[in-house]
Order: sequence, then C-alpha cells, then structure tokens
Amino acid sequence: MSYLDEVTKTLDAILPSPPRLRFEQSRLLAPILSRQSAVSLIDCVLADKEALLRIAARSYTHTLGFRKIVLLDQDYRLPDGSKGFGYQLRLHLWEPDCKEAVPLLEAMHEHAFDFTSVMLTGAMENQCYEILPLSPAEQAFAARIQVRLAELSNEELRKLTLQLEILEARRLQAFGSEQASCDGDQLHYDESYLKKLLALEQSELDLLLSLQGRYRSVLKSTPSGGGGYVHRLSEFVKLVPVKVLRLAAGDLYHHPHPFAHRLYAAPGQRNSTLIITTPVSQDAVGGSFQRPSASEESDVQYARKMYSCEELHIALSAYREELLEENAVTHQRFFNVAD
Repeated sequence: MSYLDEVTKTLDAILPSPPRLRFEQSRLLAPILSRQSAVSLIDCVLADKEALLRIAARSYTHTLGFRKIVLLDQDYRLPDGSKGFGYQLRLHLWEPDCKEAVPLLEAMHEHAFDFTSVMLTGAMENQCYEILPLSPAEQAFAARIQVRLAELSNEELRKLTLQLEILEARRLQAFGSEQASCDGDQLHYDESYLKKLLALEQSELDLLLSLQGRYRSVLKSTPSGGGGYVHRLSEFVKLVPVKVLRLAAGDLYHHPHPFAHRLYAAPGQRNSTLIITTPVSQDAVGGSFQRPSASEESDVQYARKMYSCEELHIALSAYREELLEENAVTHQRFFNVAD
C-alpha cells in the first residue's frame, strides 16, 4: 500500500460521511499534517507517474498567487448511489518570485468549506473577520458613498484605497497583527485627507473601513481550456475583525467557513501549508471581498494556470529539497479560529 493510500485510509476513518472537520479532530490529523508526512507524500507522487498525472490535472496557480496542489480529492457516496462532495488534501506553496501570480479583486475572501491547516515552512498571519449584513441606514450610506466615489479620478480612488488599507493594518494591531510595523513604516496615513475627500464624519469613516463588496466565485471555462472563475458582485456587507493568528512553522489551526479571512506574510517570505478541506453543503460557494473604492466591473474573469506533469514534478522536487533543509520544528501549537 502506498503512503497516499495509507493517508486516504486514515482520513476515511477520522472523517465522518459526509466528511466534516472539527477542531477536536486536530490532534488526530496532526501526523498527516506534518513535514514528515509532506515529504512522504511528495516521494509517493514523484515515484508514481499515474498519480502525478492525476494530481497535475487538478492543480494550478490560485488567483491569490500560490501553487494549489491537490494531492487527494475524495468523493463519497450519497444514499442514492451518486457522488457527493468529499474532502481534499492540498499542498499550498507561496513563492515570492513566482511570475504566475494573478491579482485578485481583494485579498479578503471566504470559503465554501471548513479547513484544518498546518504551517510547514515560513510564517503568516491569519487575519479573520466576521461577515455582517448592512442595516438600512448603512445601506443608505453605501449607496451615497458609491455616488461620491463615481466622481473621483482613478488616481484619487487609488490613493483612497491605499489609505484605507493602511488604516486596516492599524486596526488589526489591536488583535496582535504586525502587518503595520512590517509594511506601514514607509506609508503615510492621512486621516484628514480621507475625511475631506469624501466629506465624512469619524463614524462614517469607521463604517467605510468595514464596507466591502461581496463577490461570489462562479466557475467558467476559458479559451485555454484550463477553467477559471468569474467574480460576480452580489451585495455589500461589513467585515469586522475578530482575531489574528500569528502562525509559525509547525502551528496547526482549524478555520470554520463562516469566517472571512486573509493571509498576510512579510514581503519576500516563502511559505507553505498542508491543508485538509471538507465542504459545508453542496450549495455553498466561495468568494472574495473588495472595497467600493477598488471595485471593477462585476463578472471579471480570472483564468487558472494549470500545470503539466513535468512542471509539477519540477516544483515538487524543488520543494522537497527545501523541506529537508528546514530546521526541525521543536513544538506544535493548535488554534481554533472560532474560539
């Protein structure tokens, strides 16, 4: 039995049917979500041409800029005998020098699945948000601010969005984020500029900081045949920060789907994670968020950059060497976003 088969057997035993992830399963999943396991998984794939072919066919560069390598994609059988959505085991690789990264509408996003993930290498922040509907008064503000934004030049919109991102990083400091100190020192925040540009009171500026357009991800084919996503604006909501997890190599965390989030890493940081996902329902869809000042037209399409077997073999071989060169993890911490 190959190691991939062993992992599949173990996950089938841990996860219920239909598969659901819970924080309480984290310690049972930890042996699979580890560096040693990652090396064994890569060795297994590199030695099996058929496995490499299957994995290459479902792996690609994600719109957020990382390599998404789907090692396992397990269906389960519904009572009527048809296939349902099962779990996935993925390897995610962030490479700062990767030229295939595609810009997303906004780094904040939500998932159609729960997931449990381990930091294999590097360090990142998982910045987590609660998604809240707008009250009637807030909806009126959103409509009013969109009228004002339509009057601004592209340069004014660009500067406004940058100022709001600086303010966002500062807001996250209260939750332990180091983003502002990592990239904010060279950036100048001008609150008076924002209030004057948009004629805002302080309470309105606070609301604008949380205001986000919610874009749903819709699968759509592309001319290249690789598939892709269309991001379609569905509504405006508020995103309110609730937690920042500062993750180091070896840390494992559980992230339930109701929480929007974004991952932050210091400039130039190489990172990798091993992640298990389980769907929450067949109707659930993921999506992204974007500030009104940064929004483009709805239905903007983003193509996937798929991999050939040779490209995937090269990427996995290089990453394997990187893993073996890393210092050993001396301890492991377990986090639950929902706590």
